[in-house]
Amino acid sequence: MFTTRDLAQACRIFLELAYPAGSASIPVAVRSCLEIAPDAAVTDYLPPAPLSLPVCKELIPEKVGTVGFAFRLGRDGYRHLKLRVQQKDHRGQMLWVFSVDTHDKNLLAHESESAAEVERMQAVKKRNAEIKVAIEKAFDRANLLSPTELLRIDLTDES
Repeated sequence: MFTTRDLAQACRIFLELAYPAGSASIPVAVRSCLEIAPDAAVTDYLPPAPLSLPVCKELIPEKVGTVGFAFRLGRDGYRHLKLRVQQKDHRGQMLWVFSVDTHDKNLLAHESESAAEVERMQAVKKRNAEIKVAIEKAFDRANLLSPTELLRIDLTDES
């Protein structure tokens, strides 16, 4: 299992980059993720624990193909951005990978949408992608395993 210290660090990185205006701009239900006690049990922040209720959902392995959790932390202007912590099999070893789910694949413009609405949706998706990249790079710098780092390990491993 990933540690509470890892979860606390991942949440702080995510929230600092997702809400550049500071902690006052973070929704109240999410703000507690800035204050995760690194010495507490990680299970205190996972379902069905009361502290998990506002933001954390367990991933359904039958649906997504993996064990893990999604923390709906959002970002300034888009509340659906999620921190995902999921288990990956890497050469027979189960690892915990930290990533960002933009949750915007279904954000599509319909023919009846105005040009301004289409442009707005494209801007949301572009900003989500930028924040995803920034957060996952920060995870790498903090030694939290991201999908990009996992790929880099595969590409540089000589075995």
